[in-house]
Amino acid sequence: MKLRKAIENFLPTPTKSHYLFNLRDFARVMFGCLQLPASHLEGNDKFVRLWVHESYRVFADRLIEAADAQMFFDMVDEACKDCFKTPMDKVMGHLVSGKGQGSATVSYF
Repeated sequence: MKLRKAIENFLPTPTKSHYLFNLRDFARVMFGCLQLPASHLEGNDKFVRLWVHESYRVFADRLIEAADAQMFFDMVDEACKDCFKTPMDKVMGHLVSGKGQGSATVSYF
């Protein structure tokens, strides 16, 4: 389960005491996705983009180190490929400068 992997990778430490993730956080992601009316869905890509956004809103906003942010990016990228059968490059390609030139990377810091 992807949620379990995220929880195991981002354990709280004295400097990261706010790294507490649980099922309620997963529910926040799902609730955010359910706020979009079905009439606004024009394909799988739009839902995947919303799921990525909600995942970042709930989970990634708490991350304080670049290594953690990169690990989260890799986990979301893997989930897009495994669960949605859509590469994240395709779904979020409109955000990458030089669209269509290689794969997306994350830069938080």
